[in-house]
Amino acid sequence: MTDDAPRLAQEEAAAAVEAARRAQQVAEAALKRAQDAVDTAAVNAAAAAVAASPTPAAKLGPLTPEAVDTIRAGYTFEGAALEMGALVNGDAQPAVQVRIPLAMTNRHGLVGGATGTGKTKTLQVLAEQLAAAGVPVFAADIKGDLSGIASAGESNEKLLARTQGIGQDWQSTATPTEFFSLGGIGRGIPQPPTAAES
Repeated sequence: MTDDAPRLAQEEAAAAVEAARRAQQVAEAALKRAQDAVDTAAVNAAAAAVAASPTPAAKLGPLTPEAVDTIRAGYTFEGAALEMGALVNGDAQPAVQVRIPLAMTNRHGLVGGATGTGKTKTLQVLAEQLAAAGVPVFAADIKGDLSGIASAGESNEKLLARTQGIGQDWQSTATPTEFFSLGGIGRGIPQPPTAAES
């Protein structure tokens, strides 16, 4: 045995553990998809019940019909896009979808708002759709707010009513996710410290 043998054995063992963790994540995602498939009939029945219920009269919003048409035209284009939801003008306007061209996502952006206004959900939607389009996404998520994209969501009547109300067909999916641990502290794939920290 050389002097490197213990280090090499340790590296091989660490790689095997990491491969097992990834396999476990894949298996857990497959199990979740299978459980969701079992629930599909109930979800479809709930969606049908929501669709069959009478629609309340739409609230009039601050935008004129001409302004709504201008917004609709501004978000109507060909090509790949991130589907962000529907215009809300009093009530959601499912015919006026807010879309961001995929080619424009190399620009700066800001997601801001008060507590409970959907900032985290917006970031999750952006990350999920970018990843689905094949764009690598790195998110520095100190509190773990975005980590939910690693697991498929659970459906309920309120969620289905909301997504149908904004013209979207919601599907429960998990986004492939890897967690990194800076300096090897905490859970995730350990990342080596910088030269200054060594």
